[in-house]
Amino acid sequence: MKTCSMAICIVAAVICSACDIHQVAGTFNDLQQVQRTVSKAVGTDNVTVNLNNGQYLTIGLVNTPLKNLSSDQRRAKALEVAKLGYRSYPSIPKLSEIRVVFVVQHSYLGVFNYTDATDAFSFSKSELSSIEHTAQ
Repeated sequence: MKTCSMAICIVAAVICSACDIHQVAGTFNDLQQVQRTVSKAVGTDNVTVNLNNGQYLTIGLVNTPLKNLSSDQRRAKALEVAKLGYRSYPSIPKLSEIRVVFVVQHSYLGVFNYTDATDAFSFSKSELSSIEHTAQ
């Protein structure tokens, strides 16, 4: 009886692991889709996409000349990028917020790295969905 229970637990663990792997692969593909869409729109491959807690999407534009725009122009560009990310992310209902970050990264001597990701703009799902509805 104990062996049977152990076997059932092992089978259950394997099934759950398979489900998690499938879910992770799906999320990874979703994030790649956002990365490709944003990269194409801004004309650079230096775009990072992260998902935190399944609901906070962060899009980083790394070492882009867009960082040199005025604050208002950066906010407008960030909104444009956030809308692209919002529209291209297949699991929109799960999102709460999209953040667009203008990232500066430098590497010195291949050992020392500097990253400044403080220039960020956040947009709630409700902001982006209301913009989408008024645009239609």
